Amino acid sequence: MDFSGGLADRIFKTLTFLCQLPASRYIIRRVERRRDTVNPDDNKYVALTFDDGPDVHTKRLLDILRENDSRATFFLTGKKLNSHIDVVARYKKEGHDVGNHLFSHTPLPKLSISNINDELEKTDRIFKEITSQSMSFIRAPHGQYPEESKKAARLFDKPLIGWNVDTFDYIYKMEEMVEHRLLNKVNSGSIVLLHDTLESTVDAIEKCLPKLKDQGFKFVNLSTLFTKSSKTMSKNHLYNSTDDFMVFSVELPGTIKE
Repeated sequence: MDFSGGLADRIFKTLTFLCQLPASRYIIRRVERRRDTVNPDDNKYVALTFDDGPDVHTKRLLDILRENDSRATFFLTGKKLNSHIDVVARYKKEGHDVGNHLFSHTPLPKLSISNINDELEKTDRIFKEITSQSMSFIRAPHGQYPEESKKAARLFDKPLIGWNVDTFDYIYKMEEMVEHRLLNKVNSGSIVLLHDTLESTVDAIEKCLPKLKDQGFKFVNLSTLFTKSSKTMSKNHLYNSTDDFMVFSVELPGTIKE
């Protein structure tokens, strides 16, 4: 669903308001309590992914990850890169993966095919000018991939990344709810959606990482997640987790699972 305007925007704002009511938060916490048993002796690899940065909170997040010997994957908005050159220089140097989140963060349904290609190319180019390195993945804004966008050749340059754990941090914007989602929804092989533009999310990460590490979870970049799972990532594929992906092609539609 496109939450950028009209009826969908009003629905989204209403749901956001309702989710922040104390009664709603209580119900959500009760419903979403972890049902499985976590064995702290098992190695459980998880990929935390952060969208829409770099931003003012990213430097602190990188410090937290480093202090916890953890890695993540960042999907970067091209228009922000030159304003945060010191942060951009840290990503790969500190072992994190980096993905293209388009230049303007405009949802694909609102862009022409040529605009999609231009935004991906521009973001790749700016990142390479700053770091002399390349981006590894692509994630469309809001995870939207309309059929028409499959004509954009640059979408096939890199593996496309979705997620299977949504923290809904962009809805709650509250540390306690993000922490609750992380502690109760993350499992081995998870790809987790977060946003380092939100201070509440960074606060939640600071509290959650030690707790989850005590349960045996290890936080790695996407490349390592798939290597540890003995899986190979390919262009022309959209990955929601290590076990859930689909061929992203007009010629080869459908979902394939291993």
